[in-house]
Amino acid sequence: MMTYPAFPFPPGTPLFPLHEYIERYHRDYATLHGLWPYVKFNHTVLSSSWVGTPQAGRWEIVVEDRNGDRVERSFDHLVVANGHNHEPHIVVFPGQEAWLENAKGGPEREILHSVWYRDPNQYVNRTVIVVGGGASGVDIASQVSQYAHKVYLSVRSSLLEAPIGPVEMKPGISHFTSNDVVFMDGSAVRGVDAVLLATGFDLRMPLLEESGEVIVKPGSKESDGRRLTTNLRYLFPLHKHIFSLSESYPTNALAFIGLPIFSFSCSLDTAQSIYASSIIANGSLLESRTELLNQLADSEEDLRSRGYDPYYIGHRMVDNSTFDYQENLIDTLRSKGGLPDQNTTFVEPWRREGVYYWSNVKRGWKRLEALGLAEKWLEGVESEEEWVELMRRVNAWQKDWETVHQVTIPDDKLMY
Repeated sequence: MMTYPAFPFPPGTPLFPLHEYIERYHRDYATLHGLWPYVKFNHTVLSSSWVGTPQAGRWEIVVEDRNGDRVERSFDHLVVANGHNHEPHIVVFPGQEAWLENAKGGPEREILHSVWYRDPNQYVNRTVIVVGGGASGVDIASQVSQYAHKVYLSVRSSLLEAPIGPVEMKPGISHFTSNDVVFMDGSAVRGVDAVLLATGFDLRMPLLEESGEVIVKPGSKESDGRRLTTNLRYLFPLHKHIFSLSESYPTNALAFIGLPIFSFSCSLDTAQSIYASSIIANGSLLESRTELLNQLADSEEDLRSRGYDPYYIGHRMVDNSTFDYQENLIDTLRSKGGLPDQNTTFVEPWRREGVYYWSNVKRGWKRLEALGLAEKWLEGVESEEEWVELMRRVNAWQKDWETVHQVTIPDDKLMY
């Protein structure tokens, strides 16, 4: 599911690979497409400023290289594709400072965001609360539970998936006292050593904030038109989550790749990149800024009609919409002559199919690994078709096991 189109993982890769496999995969992709000459490691973009008019101009980019020297360069177009998991969203609870200071000679208490979490071994025989029911929270709780004395998972709504291991569920945290962590239902836990915050990230763009091209207004739903606004969850106004609709420069001057989440990023990033590069090459493929703003307003109103606040869910692909979104990008280009018309869809049918049994496959794969059978199941799997068939086999195998053992799994729900 997390592959670029027509570029499967190498043979022998686990269905749910660790970071070393992911790194190798992306390096192989960069090598295949000859990207290394264009990649600059240990370079930081300090600021990006538009110099010009709404019709024409250039981006002045200030970069700090590996030696600490600053370099200025000019570009016609700017594509920001640095992700959005950089600025941790730190939740502050009433009373937490008093709790942190009241260790009374015992182990030092800590409240730590998941961005700095590394090793579950450091929580041996400790009592830990993990806050957040998304993928990070569930994974951390599952890992730490193998070493800790006790692990609680505190969530405000439905879980993405159930944690593995002895984890006790708790509602959201209300406040701290000097000794206790108190939850929304009035229950309290004493003797907690660490609170791990899997509370997500704030949507920030430092390279554009420095020059004032993006302004930060937490919780805002208003933009001044001349600049983009981030309310920490949503960057707006953007056309199709990609092109800036700021009045300060042409509509194809600034693009973002990779903002959507819950999206199976490799195929989504590919679709967005095809869309962005086509429109950068031919700006006439876009309607007027006024028409694009009207389209955005219609899209946001559609979300409201379905019970979602667009300024809260931000760039989340709700209701498993990621593949429809990707298909729409490619279909739009084809309809305008930006891409050759074809009788094939951009999104392979197996990706849509896999959404509905992805969690089942994950549970099955973890069970295969625990039984020492994973390598056997990987034998002979090389082509994309063979990887898809492997997922189907694991799904059927796990489903049969859960049926026989009368295991009930709650319906999967995305976290917002």
